[in-house]
Amino acid sequence: MNDDVIAGLGASARAIGRADFYSALLRVLSHGVPWESRAVVRYSLYAPPEYLSEEGLDPELLAVYLRGYYRVDPYYRLFRQNPRSGVISLTRHLKGRDESPYVMIYASLANWSDELAVMLPGHGGTAIGLFWETSRQPFGDEEIAALEKMYPLVAGLHEAHVDRLMDHVGSNPQSDGIDQAHAVIDQGGQRVIASESWPGEDAKLEKDIGTMITRGGGDYQCRNGGLLHGEKLAADFALAPGGWLVIYEAGGPAPEPVSLDQAVNGFRNGDLTPREREIVGLIVSGLSNAQIASEMKIEVGSVKNHRGRLYKKLGVSGERDLFKMFLDYLVSFDAA
Repeated sequence: MNDDVIAGLGASARAIGRADFYSALLRVLSHGVPWESRAVVRYSLYAPPEYLSEEGLDPELLAVYLRGYYRVDPYYRLFRQNPRSGVISLTRHLKGRDESPYVMIYASLANWSDELAVMLPGHGGTAIGLFWETSRQPFGDEEIAALEKMYPLVAGLHEAHVDRLMDHVGSNPQSDGIDQAHAVIDQGGQRVIASESWPGEDAKLEKDIGTMITRGGGDYQCRNGGLLHGEKLAADFALAPGGWLVIYEAGGPAPEPVSLDQAVNGFRNGDLTPREREIVGLIVSGLSNAQIASEMKIEVGSVKNHRGRLYKKLGVSGERDLFKMFLDYLVSFDAA
């Protein structure tokens, strides 16, 4: 471990409990990682992903992502459907058909070839991702192994940071680390402390909290239309050993991740034939004309003709415009 890394870890430790903690951690972990852009992203069950910091990201790329393209982000899907912590490479661990359009449109906007993340679990249905993007060769064994070796230390610093924030719930609403209204409940069901945004005394809400805890936590739909999320706290949690962290969201949960097949099946339904929607799905999957021909068992020339007629029917000039149209559809897509 070189002197710069040791100094960076010291700076990260001193930033525990402060707003710049994850930025400090990202800087020290960037030693030895070739990157063109990097970012710290908070994922939440109750809101779209939030960039806590970013460096080198194309503004157009960021705007596209925040407009709704995060719904096909494989890291967002991983967080929502199969939470994992650790070092995760897009091309090594998450590559598949559903990731192809995500990579294709990002590659066209930002010209990068791979994305690498260190995923850290948070309290109350949240997670933190430290991200790097590169336009060079995909991240290799050396970069991944170095981050994996550092992960236990990184996870320990992260846990200390979260514990520091939780020890001060309600005392500083700008640094609680959780955006939603939240409270700490002890084992006896008594509220120990709450954030300033907590809805206050509400008998029905208190009863809903009791029911949610009796059921073992997790998500619970309130009678007032809000949503509760309960998470069991550790036995040595200072404020309420073995108690509960309870998050209250007045609205509903964040939009669900979207699979490519789900979205394609509803795209311009009524305007396009099933065959045309199949071609749309293959195009936004990043397949070449030759690959589409093989998939559909037709000639390459027929694929080109199908593309031409499809673009004309949709009023677009080419693949890039089709991606943008598909993105606009994804923003409002409801799989229900």
